[in-house]
Amino acid sequence: MNARQAALEIVTNVLQNESYLNLECKRVLSTGWSVEDKRFITALANTTIENLFRIDYVLNQFITAKRVHSVIMNILRLGACQLLFFESVPVSAAVNESVKLAEKSGKRQLKGFVNAVLRNLSKNFGKIQYPDRDEDPVEYFHIFYSYPKWLCEQYIREYGEEQAEQMMSYTGDRSLTCVRLNRLRADHAPEGYLPGLYCEDAYYIKGMTAVDEIPEFGEGRITIQGEASQVTVCAAGIDKNNYVLDACAAPGGKSAYAAWFARDGKVVALELHRHR
Repeated sequence: MNARQAALEIVTNVLQNESYLNLECKRVLSTGWSVEDKRFITALANTTIENLFRIDYVLNQFITAKRVHSVIMNILRLGACQLLFFESVPVSAAVNESVKLAEKSGKRQLKGFVNAVLRNLSKNFGKIQYPDRDEDPVEYFHIFYSYPKWLCEQYIREYGEEQAEQMMSYTGDRSLTCVRLNRLRADHAPEGYLPGLYCEDAYYIKGMTAVDEIPEFGEGRITIQGEASQVTVCAAGIDKNNYVLDACAAPGGKSAYAAWFARDGKVVALELHRHR
């Protein structure tokens, strides 16, 4: 299995089997990959899922067939993702490797179809038509930034079009991974960790590919947790003697952090889905 096959497996399981993206990435990347491959697989799978509405909208402008096999559609999504978002990937590589994916996936007879769609897309970037922003900003934001329509409507209603677009277009530095310092086992962050912006326990690691390869994680001194998630707990103002209810707890990061603040109290964590 090469890197693009791994990304295809992740995307297919997420879209067709309703698996969780982070868990699929962890499973597929658990063994046998170089650091470079891990970065590429993770970036390709995540970028494809995060921009799915836009990718499908663009592809549909170059697909004439009434129905496309699900595996071929996912291969086209990965190829289009590379063409649209990966400047470091040559057009020839994005197209040719997608054609090879079709062959390796048992759809040899559709290689020409994959080749034609992606080459047509690569030659017509300037002709891609997106919804008119002025006439229908909700539809434009929904497609261009791949946000659900209901959320686009709510953002525009509450923040106005300009700020809503700033929020939806923000990506941050994808080379940085946020972790939380476990104050029960560490009183300071290791050298090289970058301090967070809003939470004193938040730190960023640059270029991390696998958290289980970091000694501090194995020793329980850090855990992966986004700074926004940490700020939510900090903003709650939890006292050490408080009782806390986390009614939507999975996967448990905020509950665990709340337990630090309520260390002489109690935290009750609930979740609708038992498997989570």
